[in-house]
Amino acid sequence: MKRQTARPESAASRRPSLEAPAPAVAGTARPAPGPLTPATALALQRTAGNRAVGALLARGRHTHGVPVQRAAGKVDEASFAEFTCQFANFVHKAGTYDNFEGVFWEFKDEQDIYNDAVYNKPRFQQEVRTRIWDEALEDANAYRTSAKEMGIATDAPIRLYRKMSAQEAAVFTGAGTIRSRLTTAMNHNSSDQYRKYFTTSLSHTSVFSNANSSDPDDERVLEFTLKQDDYWAFLQRRGTPNQLPGAFNTPNSAVVNQEQLRAGPNANFRTAAQVDEVYQKQTHHNVGIGHGNVAEFARMATSIREVAPEEVPAAVAAARATMLAALKHPRT
Repeated sequence: MKRQTARPESAASRRPSLEAPAPAVAGTARPAPGPLTPATALALQRTAGNRAVGALLARGRHTHGVPVQRAAGKVDEASFAEFTCQFANFVHKAGTYDNFEGVFWEFKDEQDIYNDAVYNKPRFQQEVRTRIWDEALEDANAYRTSAKEMGIATDAPIRLYRKMSAQEAAVFTGAGTIRSRLTTAMNHNSSDQYRKYFTTSLSHTSVFSNANSSDPDDERVLEFTLKQDDYWAFLQRRGTPNQLPGAFNTPNSAVVNQEQLRAGPNANFRTAAQVDEVYQKQTHHNVGIGHGNVAEFARMATSIREVAPEEVPAAVAAARATMLAALKHPRT
């Protein structure tokens, strides 16, 4: 039989509650010292949100935390708080934010908090959607649209990555100075508007497309190591928003954006303030180097190496782990 879900209410005031209304917590979302009672937990959940309840329950686990009823036929505040943590983390791990029904029913067999009688109730499904799912989507969207800090030490070099054809890689790793190799590679296109793009994120090369690659089936990723202070000074001096009118008409403009490093309209840059934020906060970005940047880029670069094939998926896994850690909901 096809499972039925409750029709969403049109106003928050008509949203069904799990229990009878609890007294409001006046003035502050912080509970008074002592055990976290069901009434206090529900009041806190309504005023401060699910994360606050989860955090308090996590701290209370080793002291006077509210016991959670496993495979329960009744929904109480403590069990719903733990369910919130587990379901939110499951949503983020699955990475599916457009199919509540699919995730909700898949999670049914993963959890051992509520029995079928509770889980199959349309009212419970609606509570999960409005009180957990919607918040998880907001958290995920906030992360996806945010700039990601590089997290490099002050004495560490800048590492830029570029995916390219094997033929181009042979030029960069061949004989000669870095400047002569970069000049030879840039001669592929003599236009002042031509740019070679690099990214600070190794994981980003997994989705990096190179329209000029001579052999898309045989591509390599190279790592360019640069002096950090010199690079930030270069970006401050030459960095140009990629969607600023005329940005590509100046040979020495290094165009900057965060395409595919973040979602939303801010991935493409239109103002100098966006470039400033990159080097001020040291966030991941892409930079396009033109013919007029060759000499400066070569002076900053200290080494070039080919990235081993296994390094890219490892970087992708590390980036995903960082995302899950940032989105992780506190557990009970």
